[in-house]
Amino acid sequence: MAKYIKIIAFSFLIALIGSYWIVCDVSNNTVNIPSDIKLIIDKSKNKNEFYKVIQHYKNDSLKLAATYFLIRNMDDKYSILPSNKATIYKTALENIPLLKEENNWDPTKKSTLGILMDSLSNIEPVGYKKVYDMNVITAEFLIENIDLSFEVWENPPISKYYDFNIFCEYVLPYRFANEPLSNWRKNAYIKFKPILLDTSHITKDIAIQVIKKSQIHYNIGMAKYPYPLTFEEIDLIKWGTCEHLSQYQTLAFRSIGIPSTTDFIPVWANRSLGHEWCVFLNNDHCFEDIGIAHSGKNDLLYKFSKIYRKAFSHHCTPSDSIFSDNYKKINYLLYQDVTDKYGRTSDLTFNNLDTNSTYALCTFNNRQWIPVSYGKKKNGNICFHNMGQGKSYKDYQLSYTNEGKGVIYIIAKLNNNGMEFIEVPFILYEEGRMKKLKPDCNQRQAVILNRKYPEYEHFYEYKKNMLGATIEIANDSLFKDKKTIYRFTGRVPSESRIIIDLPAFSSQYIRYKNVENISINLSGIHLFYNKKKLKSKLYSPSVSIEYLNNLSDDDILTYCTINSPQNYIDIDMGEKTFINQIEITCRTDDNEINHNQIYELYYFDQAWISLGVQKAKHCFLLYEQVPSNALFLLKNKTKGVEQRIFTIENGEQIWW
Repeated sequence: MAKYIKIIAFSFLIALIGSYWIVCDVSNNTVNIPSDIKLIIDKSKNKNEFYKVIQHYKNDSLKLAATYFLIRNMDDKYSILPSNKATIYKTALENIPLLKEENNWDPTKKSTLGILMDSLSNIEPVGYKKVYDMNVITAEFLIENIDLSFEVWENPPISKYYDFNIFCEYVLPYRFANEPLSNWRKNAYIKFKPILLDTSHITKDIAIQVIKKSQIHYNIGMAKYPYPLTFEEIDLIKWGTCEHLSQYQTLAFRSIGIPSTTDFIPVWANRSLGHEWCVFLNNDHCFEDIGIAHSGKNDLLYKFSKIYRKAFSHHCTPSDSIFSDNYKKINYLLYQDVTDKYGRTSDLTFNNLDTNSTYALCTFNNRQWIPVSYGKKKNGNICFHNMGQGKSYKDYQLSYTNEGKGVIYIIAKLNNNGMEFIEVPFILYEEGRMKKLKPDCNQRQAVILNRKYPEYEHFYEYKKNMLGATIEIANDSLFKDKKTIYRFTGRVPSESRIIIDLPAFSSQYIRYKNVENISINLSGIHLFYNKKKLKSKLYSPSVSIEYLNNLSDDDILTYCTINSPQNYIDIDMGEKTFINQIEITCRTDDNEINHNQIYELYYFDQAWISLGVQKAKHCFLLYEQVPSNALFLLKNKTKGVEQRIFTIENGEQIWW
């Protein structure tokens, strides 16, 4: 093993250090330091600390090489800290373990953590400061980090499992992203070391044990916490976003010597936001992705255009920097492109672009175009490599009604003022074919629009589950003399809100009953007589009264789900009451066309161009004189935030 390590050390040092050295006096000892390392250290306000580390390892070539690796890649590493040390956010963080909270994936459900963060933002404005590692890191901190890293790498069961290059990139780094510096490695090692005691192979089972032992759970409310968290803070509060959870997993793996990092989607290709997850190196020397559930399964539920892998080292030269200060500085050139490991991709070449300019390929995030890849010059052309076609290799991907089979991209020219769109959008289909969406204003059409955002499969299923359901009335609460007055039949309703006009009847007890073994997913039940809303109380043996109250709170986004053999909801009017209308609202995303709300339709031709504003008179909008072969966006100007690009094909909205 010692001979193996020396061979690796020698070859790595030759490649890493190069042929230029500077002789420096460090604590009265002569140490040869590579010239580039010396230049980096000289820019630091903390140079003596680096010289102490170099002196400490002057007789250990491998640890010295590890030191140089960290220094070489440290100049752009920093912590993002609150500008106010006594911030109330930190105080709140310490009290989060006292909150009664549960896993929360659904943004429509009220997260206790999210409510807490909202309340804090009203008290204290968020303020940031950057603290660069080069100016504050200590020799003691680096030496401890390096020594602990080598300790787990050189001892069973990790030894001989991967080489020094992998070690430097995916085990040695002392930080994950921009969190405050901390002694996470020692703390994580103590917690997770027992997992390795009874194993000789690093497999997904080991990774699952790490997940189970961590006891960290997802909560969407933590997306509102404004500052990066340390490993110790995540371990304390036990809640986090996908980024927090992947950070925790990555550092846990590294602490026990398992090479690990995160892969991330900067922005989904068919919705807003992005995603991040942990990957680890298994005994087959392949990086394996792992989710945050106890099963370890990592589903990629939406379409992706790009997936990148984070690393500690720089993956580009300074000349690759192509960002102005006018939009978010995420330089994807710093990351490894791993899109083709997760789905089908295409290399795209454009020969009509000025090669003296810089270009990005963008996807739409529901509000604006976001750069996801940057063009490279090749043989007088601009090339974009490894672009996602929209099809994942994963077993499961969420689908929706009228789904477009591919991804829509647009090329943007980057300059000091931001992005300039000089081309029309295009579709990259799943089989690799491309189609430009150049609006044809000479071939106009009339279109009927039913939604502003795609209807995902589960919302369609909620409506489908209503077929066969009945409305019953009775004179007693046990429904011994029940009578069916309405049955849901025919086609799956296009609207979530169903208004049932009935001959007037008098009853105290009404029951909505679903077909046996079919779940109930409703967001509203209201009864009327001559258009006057009636008061009532709801009851079901399967759920709480508080949960049922979601059906009468006039908030269409709150809902009640019943998965039980007793799949019915009783309505008690208090006394016999005349009724001639019942309104049942299925669980919905509220993205249908709503009566009396204001909408505006746009098409894209180098910018979004309005086709007019309408007030909805029906459950649909009719627009005439609409360009063909165009990309569209429909906005609700009355309320709501979700909106999605679509095309019109054979009179139907096709969503991308």
